Amino acid sequence: MGTLIKKCKKEKDYIAEDVIWKVFTQILLALHECHTKKTGKILHRDLKPANIFLDGQNNIKLGDFGLSRVMNEQSMFAYTHVGTPYYMSPEQINESKYNEKSDIWSAGCLLYEIAALRPPFEASNHLSLAIKIKAGKFERLPIRYSDDLQKLIEAMLNTNPDRRPSVEDLLTIPQVAMRIKEKRVRDRLSQIKQTETDLQKKEEDLKQLEGSLSKKEEELRQLEQRIQGMEKKAAAATTQFSMYSQLEDQEDSGNSYGNDENAIPDTMSTQPSSRLTF
Repeated sequence: MGTLIKKCKKEKDYIAEDVIWKVFTQILLALHECHTKKTGKILHRDLKPANIFLDGQNNIKLGDFGLSRVMNEQSMFAYTHVGTPYYMSPEQINESKYNEKSDIWSAGCLLYEIAALRPPFEASNHLSLAIKIKAGKFERLPIRYSDDLQKLIEAMLNTNPDRRPSVEDLLTIPQVAMRIKEKRVRDRLSQIKQTETDLQKKEEDLKQLEGSLSKKEEELRQLEQRIQGMEKKAAAATTQFSMYSQLEDQEDSGNSYGNDENAIPDTMSTQPSSRLTF
């Protein structure tokens, strides 16, 4: 955010009020998360342009919690005085106890600077700056901005922390509430579109899977046909082999019988004849 402010200041080009409301609404939502955390409210304590990160769609992220403080039921107020002087609340300047309303003051300074392109309180030294902050007096926003925006900043920069609005109060402001509703609708629409995209992708994946299954089924069918063909050929070959084996057995049997008949006379002729001698 700091880079954008410097760029606009250099080019003497103010940020559109609608954009300011959009950015501020998101800052409030981030602060609401901090101030209403169930495990203990968090005081950021260093809200300034350099800690607001902005993307190309003007969506913000609240960063740098290095100076933040977690509060609990036993510690409703903080006493350590940290932060950037331009955005410190009067109670911090006075070294008094403070709570989440100090973040509201800093957010008011931040909102003013986004619109005016300069902090609401400026001075050449810390003492003069402290005097201006404690007085709570600042110039009106450039005339191009609405009275609603001006009055909001005045309420946030009330020197009495008890009279400053809480985050919950700020979220009910019509300009803020309307943008929160719009954001929810956009987020819901984005979710629906994402769901539709996911469904379309799943349908495409299913079609590809069906195509792959059909291809595999065809390959299996062709493989079965090949196996059946091979089985038929194997069966035919087995039958032929069996028939051939039977014929060979028959031929062997016939040849064996013929040889036995010839063998008897030959055997008998080879034996010497026996004669009686007197």
